[in-house]
Amino acid sequence: MNDLIEDWKRNAERKSDENFGFLGWLKFHKDPDHVDWIAGESHGEVFSEIDCTDCGNCCKVIRPTFDKSDIERISSHLKISEEEFVETHLQVGEDNEYETKTLPCPFLKENKCGIYDIRPTTCREYPHTDKEGFSSRKYLHSGNAEVCPAVYHILETMKYRFNWRRRR
Repeated sequence: MNDLIEDWKRNAERKSDENFGFLGWLKFHKDPDHVDWIAGESHGEVFSEIDCTDCGNCCKVIRPTFDKSDIERISSHLKISEEEFVETHLQVGEDNEYETKTLPCPFLKENKCGIYDIRPTTCREYPHTDKEGFSSRKYLHSGNAEVCPAVYHILETMKYRFNWRRRR
């Protein structure tokens, strides 16, 4: 398994408070566009080294949400009615959104998504580290750093680039 994934397994929980503090510091950074640029660069670097199929943890511990267009697209691909798709695979979650009934995700097969090309929007956008407004997602990134080795290493890269440990 990838050394970056092993490093994440050893350190993510231990660095949870540190990551939360760093993300809080970023939230008040004077140049949010610069934060987004550094986040985007870090995202690209880390994802050039990490293959999600070596881990698949997000699909094992997070229930993705499904909007109407996701349900239409996926049920059509599976050649079943939208009603059957919902009844078989989904439930209404805490936020009144459809989410998978089971964990791991029922479409995860050997760390690979069985519906990758048509996966839900939330899965396409995960882990949200290359989106504009990085510093406004403190809680999201903090939690995702414990779920996803890429997010953890993106934060580690950003701490280094911002020379954050010396600032403390």
